[in-house]
Amino acid sequence: LPRAKTEESFIYIVIAGIVMSISVSSLTAARQRSYVVDTTENLMGLFQSARSKSLSNLEVTFSSVDCTVSQFRVSFDPGTASDPDLMIFEGVPATASSTACTSANDQTLETKQIHPAVSVNPSNLGTLVSAQVGFVPPNATVTFAGSILTGPPSTPAPASAIFTIQTTDGRFTKTITLNGLTGIAEIN
Repeated sequence: LPRAKTEESFIYIVIAGIVMSISVSSLTAARQRSYVVDTTENLMGLFQSARSKSLSNLEVTFSSVDCTVSQFRVSFDPGTASDPDLMIFEGVPATASSTACTSANDQTLETKQIHPAVSVNPSNLGTLVSAQVGFVPPNATVTFAGSILTGPPSTPAPASAIFTIQTTDGRFTKTITLNGLTGIAEIN
């Protein structure tokens, strides 16, 4: 009888171990998926903020002087091993506004971190370091900048920018397409 109870206990322990490993695996996958979703929503929010501020033609305070803005821009800072990657929403002063605006630096309006388990790849704009999306007031005309656009002069600007957001292991992926004519971003 004691031997049967030992075997029975062993079976319960094995079953509990299997259930735990499945649970931990599911939690890890859910966490990774949430990182991709959060980064996608943050990037969509930055694009929308830049577009709406451009359409409203707002002035921005640069070095305590109100200046008109030549463009609202979303750019990226890849960071370092100890520093997270960043998505940056900034205003670029129009140099014709005033002398104080001419010497003003770009004004960071909002910054979002990219989780270390997630990568953002601007598929048709080159590398993340050089990718920029600008919205020029008052009509939110879209401009793209990136290493792929600094090639030969015959290289046309893309009709849209495609950003792929994925976990570093490639398990979960979302894609944002930013239309170059309307400035509207869509999640695919």
